[in-house]
Amino acid sequence: NTRTSLLLQDTVFVSIAAGSYHTLAVTETGTCLAWGLNRRGQLGIGHINLGPSEPKLIESPLKFVSVTTRGQSSFALTEDGSVYSWG
Repeated sequence: NTRTSLLLQDTVFVSIAAGSYHTLAVTETGTCLAWGLNRRGQLGIGHINLGPSEPKLIESPLKFVSVTTRGQSSFALTEDGSVYSWG
């Protein structure tokens, strides 16, 4: 997708994780993007569906520093040391 490529062209990622058919990525500014299948809420985007084909922002006031996945679950570490999970 050309539009997505242009939007992410200058984005620096500090953490990327791939699960079972979904991916999470944290940018240097602390935002988290998710894409792929979302049958169990593993994208953290507020609703369940087959998932966006392009990266979608996980809307949160938190600043993320790292992400990981396991199967259809997602986990994130925030700058204050808290760990969150979904999916």
